[in-house]
Amino acid sequence: MVIASHLQFDKNEDKVKIKVEEVDEEEDEEEEIPAILEETEILHRLREYNELITWMDSEFQNQSQDLFHKKLERMQHEMLDIQQGSHPAYLDEVSDLKLKREKTIFSAECFMAYQLEFAEGQHAQSMNTIQDEFEMERRHLHTTLMTIIDDRRKQIKEDKLEDKSFNIEVPVDVFQDAHSRISHRRNLRNNKKPQGDKLHGLSSRHEPTRRRQARVVTLHNIHAQPFSKEEEELKADFISMKIR
Repeated sequence: MVIASHLQFDKNEDKVKIKVEEVDEEEDEEEEIPAILEETEILHRLREYNELITWMDSEFQNQSQDLFHKKLERMQHEMLDIQQGSHPAYLDEVSDLKLKREKTIFSAECFMAYQLEFAEGQHAQSMNTIQDEFEMERRHLHTTLMTIIDDRRKQIKEDKLEDKSFNIEVPVDVFQDAHSRISHRRNLRNNKKPQGDKLHGLSSRHEPTRRRQARVVTLHNIHAQPFSKEEEELKADFISMKIR
C-alpha cells in the first residue's frame, strides 16, 4: 500500500491502473493466504517429524549405549564368577560331574563286590572238590590197605594149614604193595587206560606154598625207601611169585 500511494503521487495517469493492480494484489493475497497456511502447517508437521526422528535416534543411541554397558558389565561379572568358580552354570556342571562320579564309584564297588563274591564261590567250590578228592583217596587207601591185609591174613592161614612148620609174623611188603597198587591205579586213571588184571605184588591163594624166612620188623612209612636187605628180600619174593 505504501508503494501504491507513492506511485499515485508521481504519476496520475496511471492511477486507475495502479488501483486496479492494487485490487488484483489484494485478491491474490486473499487466495495465497490458505496456501501459505497450508504450507505452514506442512512445514510444522515436517519439523515435528524431524524433531521426533531426531529424538528417537537420540533415544535409540542412548538406550543402545546403556544396553551395551549393561551387557558388558554382566559379562564381566560372569567372567569374574567363572574365574572364582561361583558361576551358576559352572556349579551346575560340577554338580552333574559329581553325580556321575558317585554313580561310577557305586557301580565299581558293586562290580568289585560281585567279583569278590564270585571268587569266593569259586574258591569254596575248589576247596570242596579238593576235600572230596582227599576223602575219596583216603577211603580208597584205607580200603586197599584193608584188602591187602585181609588177603595176606588169608594167605598166611592157608600157608600155616598146609605147612605147620611155616612161621611168619607181619609181612614187610604190605604197605609197599598197597602203595604200588595206589600208584598204579593213579597212573591208569591219569593216562585214561582200561583197568588191567590184578596189580603186581598180590600172590594167588591157590598157588603152592613155599617156605619163607621169618622176619620181625616194625611198621614204617609208605613212601620211605626200604633197607638194602629188605629190598633184596622183596625182590626175591617178587621173583619167586613170578616163577609160580
